[in-house]
Amino acid sequence: LRYLFMGLLVKGYNSEDRAMSVALMPFAVAKLEETLPKTAPYLNSYLQPGKGYEILAFTKSKNFKESAEIKKAEVYYKEALALVPNQQTTIIAYSINLYNQGKIAEAIALLRNSIADDDQIPELHYYLGQYLVYQNEKNAPEALSEIEISYNTGAEIDAGLSQKTYQKMLFYFAKVKDVRNATTVLNRLMQIDPKQSQIYTGILDYIAVNKKIPELETNQ
Repeated sequence: LRYLFMGLLVKGYNSEDRAMSVALMPFAVAKLEETLPKTAPYLNSYLQPGKGYEILAFTKSKNFKESAEIKKAEVYYKEALALVPNQQTTIIAYSINLYNQGKIAEAIALLRNSIADDDQIPELHYYLGQYLVYQNEKNAPEALSEIEISYNTGAEIDAGLSQKTYQKMLFYFAKVKDVRNATTVLNRLMQIDPKQSQIYTGILDYIAVNKKIPELETNQ
């Protein structure tokens, strides 16, 4: 029941029930930790409290990157990986934790190692692409390739995050005059950001006529 309760709160944090989830999370984490010495370990023994501490880090601390809660979450994710190595859900959760601590290189290395073992999990490619482009804009070509793998293989994707990432890549490709990759980005943005489809269509039309990318303003 305690694991179920924690799972419901984690889901609630990502929905309209966020306020209730935040209010109950410290209680849920404490009660869950009470059970750990009394039960045989399994994946959720560590994964669920890790997610709970991750949420607490964002809600309790202004400087969450240095918070005790986010470091405690990392400890639990490591325990989960030690118990079930290379498990997809844990790998992604741990990589997000590392990214949120500013340890982007470690997050990238974690995902690269996991993909080397199994490259058929589209969500791993998605997060690798996200981290690459935010590590350094020059990683945009590889980042685009990785995220496109996830789109083309049916991954569950955060459209809002993808929109920001694709727009970031678009400005980079425009800057370096990379028509091919800019065209790929624009076509994807047409799907994930239909409210601005007129803008993207206009840029694509310009490319078709002039065989080059127009100069883009960063507030576009």
